[in-house]
Amino acid sequence: MVQKEVQDLLNRLILIEHISTTLYLAMSAYMDQKNITNSYRQAYNYIKKIDPQTTVIVQEFLREQIDEEAQTLTIVERLKLADDNTSALLLFNQELAQRQAG
Repeated sequence: MVQKEVQDLLNRLILIEHISTTLYLAMSAYMDQKNITNSYRQAYNYIKKIDPQTTVIVQEFLREQIDEEAQTLTIVERLKLADDNTSALLLFNQELAQRQAG
């Protein structure tokens, strides 16, 4: 049995990840609606001219954002595909658990 303190920490981490995912999806939808998906590239190009060290930080940040958005979209599409099929949802849940562990 997991200690209550550890369980509380894990639940807090899950909540934070859920909030982050929701925010990323909301930002993505907003940027798509406003047609400003090019703003990342504009910000990157501007910073690249000013400070090469900051460019590395921004580049890593953008890479992470793009990767997380792609992962989120994949998860959403697979959940749509699984629909209410409990077997498919169980398998998908197991895949996600293995991915997080690895």
